[in-house]
Amino acid sequence: MSRLTAFKVPNDVVFFAVWLPFALAFLEWPPQIFWRGVLAAAAYTIGLALAVVYQSRVAVLTALTGSAVFFALQRQAKRSLAAMVLVACGVVLVDAAFGFKLIGKLQASWTSRLPLWLAAWRMFLASPWIGHGIGSFALRSPYDLDPASLPAWIAFDPRGIPWAHNLYLEMLAELGVLGLSALLFLMAFPLGKQPKHPPTSQIERFARAAGTALFAFALSAFFELSLWRQWVGLAFFLTIGCLTATNKTQEGAP
Repeated sequence: MSRLTAFKVPNDVVFFAVWLPFALAFLEWPPQIFWRGVLAAAAYTIGLALAVVYQSRVAVLTALTGSAVFFALQRQAKRSLAAMVLVACGVVLVDAAFGFKLIGKLQASWTSRLPLWLAAWRMFLASPWIGHGIGSFALRSPYDLDPASLPAWIAFDPRGIPWAHNLYLEMLAELGVLGLSALLFLMAFPLGKQPKHPPTSQIERFARAAGTALFAFALSAFFELSLWRQWVGLAFFLTIGCLTATNKTQEGAP
């Protein structure tokens, strides 16, 4: 995909899809032309277009779901529905310009991750509390999976794949219940600190964007993410930091 070590495969554009709710937080209704809004609209358009151009099903799912959740949190049903229809039309138009390659990929098998998930689950069962160690999935998973035992309807990729394409199963396989518990705690902790009565609408929008970004991260983690991808840890902690910062601002801190 690129010479950058952080972005090596098409699905790495999920990084941009996770952050799209922050671009939406800068947009106003009715639309106003000012530099901040123009930059936000451009950032959102580019991020969504990247997901379509690189034919990343996970990135498109993350972008659309994150956008839908952010719009739903605005509690304006008609505007939210109109916005999602506009976003969906944008996805179709960009895909049409590239020969409907994304739609073609959507019709391909979605079962290729199941063998990886099964291997990670078997690793977890073998050492449920502390796992097999960081990086052990790449080394051990080929021995925990027999392709001949898989049903015919499951697509098997014979290439060596170093991560489980599921962050939660990867944590269970490599660090066990203790590792997964730590991950889930980090995800849930800032959500429990959110004030119930935000003082300003702008801070409230940022808080919703941060919460939606965390939701988008958690969703994409179910299908793709791995801590071996350099941007995943960065996106995770930045999202938690943004959510914590909005919490403190709403509590009266500068």
